[in-house]
Amino acid sequence: MYNFIQTSAGSGLTAGTNDITEKHYGVAYAVDSNLTIGAIYAKGDYTGSPATQTTKQLNIGYNLGPVALTVGYAQNRDVGGTAG
Repeated sequence: MYNFIQTSAGSGLTAGTNDITEKHYGVAYAVDSNLTIGAIYAKGDYTGSPATQTTKQLNIGYNLGPVALTVGYAQNRDVGGTAG
């Protein structure tokens, strides 16, 4: 994870299993001390499958003091390496 003042960015790789090799990337931005927005993109290649799973996600977080509110939206395609 890399932090630049109000912005964070990171990437990763999950490998070593016989089933999936995954690459994922994320970025977050602190609009102010209470509001943060972020995005994630992940791609998974399954062994023996022609389809590649992709995930796109957007997140918004707001600090209400002792309580935090988070909202997220994600879209997955070809889950588990199954086309469609």
